[in-house]
Amino acid sequence: MFKDDLIKKASLSDIVIEKITAAIRNGELKPGDRIPSHDDLCKRWGISRTTIREALNKLESVGILTKYQGRGTFINDITANNTLSISEFGTLLNREAVLKLLEARKLVETVIVGMSAERRTTEELEILGELLEELEQANRENNHVHYSKADHEFHLYISKMSKNPFLEVMMRNISEPLAIQQMEVISLEPEDQKRISDNSQKYHRTIFTAIKERDPEKARRSMKLHLESIEKFMKKNL
Repeated sequence: MFKDDLIKKASLSDIVIEKITAAIRNGELKPGDRIPSHDDLCKRWGISRTTIREALNKLESVGILTKYQGRGTFINDITANNTLSISEFGTLLNREAVLKLLEARKLVETVIVGMSAERRTTEELEILGELLEELEQANRENNHVHYSKADHEFHLYISKMSKNPFLEVMMRNISEPLAIQQMEVISLEPEDQKRISDNSQKYHRTIFTAIKERDPEKARRSMKLHLESIEKFMKKNL
């Protein structure tokens, strides 16, 4: 269990968190498994008990670990009951959870985009156009990190345009873990990444045009096709 590389004393507790979450992602640690003791982790990684304690407390606070007095600290099952509270730990989601989130997003966002096409203002359309241009620029530069962030903002702003704050929150809670997961999955050669971004941009332009034309049916259809293409990619690469 765990890799044998040593964590230097100057490292932050976030590195410990990454070490533990990586062990969960790759199956070295499974739900129900007991985390090694503070002393064992201190010895293994050469860091202080304070750093270990801080990292484990943070993981416990978001429902990933549970500490039992006298028994130790154990890995929880990552389920829909705690997914929304751990959006910053989206990389922990297993394949089944990611596919269920994608399914939920497809249902929710196709409704949202239709509402946004009907309710958008001229000012909001201008802002969405600026976000689309930011996506175009990132795509031209083949800057994957910039593109992923701009893509996330583009979709979140569409949810804001729906004028329904509950749907906006729902969309954020679904999309943020997925955005992190997609960043983990996508590690392609530049030419492959460009091909995928080009395909996404085709859908983004169609979605923008549908919203501009106040055509909810076209907006829903375009969003559905876009999300199905993402779902297909994730199923292949997870």
